[in-house]
Amino acid sequence: DLSGGQKYTGIMLFNILAFLSFLYCLFASLATTCDSLSEEKRQNTLGLLFLTDLKSYDIVFGKMAAGSLSSVYAFFSVFPLLALPLLMGGVTPGQVGLLIVVLLNTLFLSLSCGMLMSSICRNEVRASSSTFLIIILLLVSPPLIGVFIDTQILHSSRPLMTEYLVQFSPAYGYYKVVQSRVALQATYQVIQTHLIAINLMSWIALLLACLFVRYSLQD
Repeated sequence: DLSGGQKYTGIMLFNILAFLSFLYCLFASLATTCDSLSEEKRQNTLGLLFLTDLKSYDIVFGKMAAGSLSSVYAFFSVFPLLALPLLMGGVTPGQVGLLIVVLLNTLFLSLSCGMLMSSICRNEVRASSSTFLIIILLLVSPPLIGVFIDTQILHSSRPLMTEYLVQFSPAYGYYKVVQSRVALQATYQVIQTHLIAINLMSWIALLLACLFVRYSLQD
């Protein structure tokens, strides 16, 4: 069946593009924001920024905006490719749109983690490795902690805490959107809490980065 073959090809192409885009968004900070503040520390120019009227949040958000432009532009260039499977069938416009929202959330989290590690570390290699480590921990630790609580503490046969904690993993939204074949509204209701959790963690990381930048100046 030609139509069935086209739909299968469209789904496979969508899954491949979604996976590659997710990996890019997840680790985009390794090439952008993870060394933005630590570079200023090594050059001893971070203190000069505080001689102006700039506050710590001005520096953090300004550095994040400048460092993330290339990754954001690269992400926007993927939009037409993600829409190609729509021509083949098997993928809905709502699924593509919701995937873009999930990927933007993932990119925001990655860039925020990069800013946090850059505000703590001074060495470039240490900042990159710390950013990579914290992203991996955010990726795998929520479901592992949930499984441990369900099996070792609650002794429950149902994954009660796992279903809750897994929403704090960046991979949760990506997996739900890729595997979903239902309407946009139904899929959004499933991952709504996940989107809020990822945004909350991103803003917490940026807030901590602002605090650490002020501490670095005093040091």
